[in-house]
Amino acid sequence: ETCAMIKTMSEGKQDCREMVSGPILVAGKYKFGIVIAWSVKPDGCVEESKNLGVHVKRLDDAPEECTISLEMTILNRKSGFQMTMCDPTYHGIHSGKARGWSRSFDMPDNKRHDGVKGLSLADVFDNQAGWLHNGALRVTAKLSVVVSVDVPSHVPRANEAIGQREVCDALQAMLRSGQ
Repeated sequence: ETCAMIKTMSEGKQDCREMVSGPILVAGKYKFGIVIAWSVKPDGCVEESKNLGVHVKRLDDAPEECTISLEMTILNRKSGFQMTMCDPTYHGIHSGKARGWSRSFDMPDNKRHDGVKGLSLADVFDNQAGWLHNGALRVTAKLSVVVSVDVPSHVPRANEAIGQREVCDALQAMLRSGQ
């Protein structure tokens, strides 16, 4: 019932809706929330044959990009039946943008992301399947955030590196010769 009442479009897509948590992770000035997304038919009814979507969204207004990697788990009441999605690659993300697994995301060649593969809304709503915990979907997110990168104040110039290499080579040759 809650899904049918939500009118917030997901990522600007007319056929997708979403619910966003408050900030669940704060890293410096960057704030992130967990998002649950689903597809709707033209009349606004939930499209139960489509897959559920889960992702994180930047909720802050800092103009700088930060870099994240993401793992999300949809918990099941039955032990060992949870679904975990992992994107270990680090990606830049700006304020208001999202990353994860959702049908509201565009893919190359004018295609849409499938959402969480193997987890349709019909499955989520099936009480016997174990996805709802007293009527609530439980999702966890593990987010790694790079907020800054320290660059060494002195990076050896090419000729310094060559000189260091020559010293190392000479030392190695001397050690091998036994002198």
